[in-house]
Amino acid sequence: MRLLPDVYLDFDAVGSVPSVDDFGGHFSRVTLKDADFNKEVFIPGTGGETRLYSAFAIDMKLKKDPSSATQPFGLNSQSLLCLRQRLRDKDGHPQTASPNPIG
Repeated sequence: MRLLPDVYLDFDAVGSVPSVDDFGGHFSRVTLKDADFNKEVFIPGTGGETRLYSAFAIDMKLKKDPSSATQPFGLNSQSLLCLRQRLRDKDGHPQTASPNPIG
């Protein structure tokens, strides 16, 4: 749910009400597959939640610059990109999450 305000602000139309299609355009950019949604990739708790938020934000290419402020767990734009790349192996299969969400 914390992703929705960032998607809304990405429209650059504060005060207006975006349509379902507006939001759908952003969510259609997400490349996660059903198999990605498991406890090995997105570990239970805030670490998995942060990883999911990061994966969505990167796929949606939100205008909010993650390097302008430190994200939870000290993630900046470079580490978010590395995290996104690590979510899948070279064949596109989900990777197993490490116990440390940034390591």
